[in-house]
Amino acid sequence: MPSWKTYHELLSVHGSTQRERDLNQARDDFAAEEQDHPASRRAVVNGKEVDLMLHATKDLSTKNFDAVYNADVSLGDVVQIGKVHWLVTEIDVTDGITLRGTIEQCNRQIRWQNPETLQIVTRWCVMTKPYYSNLTNTKYIDSSSREFKVKLPYDKESVLVNIDKRFLMEEIAGEPKAYICTSVDQVTDVFADLGRGFITWNIEQTPVNKVADNAELMIADYIASPAPNDDTEIQIVGSDRISSGGSAEYVATGAGEILWYVDAPRVCGASTSVVDGKLTIQVEQTVRAVGSKIVIRATDAADETRFQEKMVKVVGLL
Repeated sequence: MPSWKTYHELLSVHGSTQRERDLNQARDDFAAEEQDHPASRRAVVNGKEVDLMLHATKDLSTKNFDAVYNADVSLGDVVQIGKVHWLVTEIDVTDGITLRGTIEQCNRQIRWQNPETLQIVTRWCVMTKPYYSNLTNTKYIDSSSREFKVKLPYDKESVLVNIDKRFLMEEIAGEPKAYICTSVDQVTDVFADLGRGFITWNIEQTPVNKVADNAELMIADYIASPAPNDDTEIQIVGSDRISSGGSAEYVATGAGEILWYVDAPRVCGASTSVVDGKLTIQVEQTVRAVGSKIVIRATDAADETRFQEKMVKVVGLL
């Protein structure tokens, strides 16, 4: 005699209602299709790998994308696909089956100093021109003028930038060119409930200050970090093990700006990134990497004779 209890349990494996079962089936179908689709690309977002199905638009530097519904991709995230970086400028979380959005290709990095810590901050951004300036009653700026709109991630560093902040953005004939921020929009494209999004600045060309600007570091109004005591040693803080297929983060103390060097055997398939002075190492998931040793060196940018090294071992899944 059939068991109705067993029947209902089997029926509800993929959802307790027909709608839930249909929704879960659609999600599974998309996930299976995405794996083999020609438009699918492996991307890195917030240090994690995510598969995105890309769709062309009329603008070659803008793509629409679909991802699994619970992918960790949000407005303002920087997406790395191959060697190219993209900024997420639109997101749609209402579909329920897939996560949809739009990415714009970043065309340069912008650098400045944190006003309190004096650390150098670097962010990928999208710079475009012409634009309508909200400081001049939507006056149209001619494309020949040296004025730009800058889109970059909304985070704890970018929110500190205000009007009149200066940047060194480019070199022409060996001479750096300076720009000054004339407008800051931290409202339009930021999700207040999530604390995620992107900021838009308007910048225009301004004279270079050869006394205050550091052309070598490409930092305007540069303030040198106080020299550490000679007896202060550089210390590398972070785990001495990285699991195969995993990642680890490292920071260094005892110096102002740190230069990172990583020596990893090819079998590790290691990739690295440095954001706000923090080093992240990602290791491929492969048995051959287990037992390998990675050497990390942190060097004082102001005095390369001051450095510290750390040995990190690749282990099986922790």
